[in-house]
Amino acid sequence: MENEERALLESRYQSELESMKNEVARMTNLLEQLLRVKNREGTSAQPLIGAPTTHVPVASQNLGADSVTKHTLHLSSLSS
Repeated sequence: MENEERALLESRYQSELESMKNEVARMTNLLEQLLRVKNREGTSAQPLIGAPTTHVPVASQNLGADSVTKHTLHLSSLSS
């Protein structure tokens, strides 16, 4: 029974890890796109109008691997 619980937790951990890797890759891609646009604009510090807001799940170190909290990142905050 203990081995089954451990296997279930390991499976959940691997699934969450894969999900986080995918989110990091997606956010990296968005950041690269933003930086390319910013480089074409020169030194303009104007935020992007209508920049998408995304929710990034973040595992808290204090709460354990199962607990995920949502943080909001607005891409226009990265452009300044």
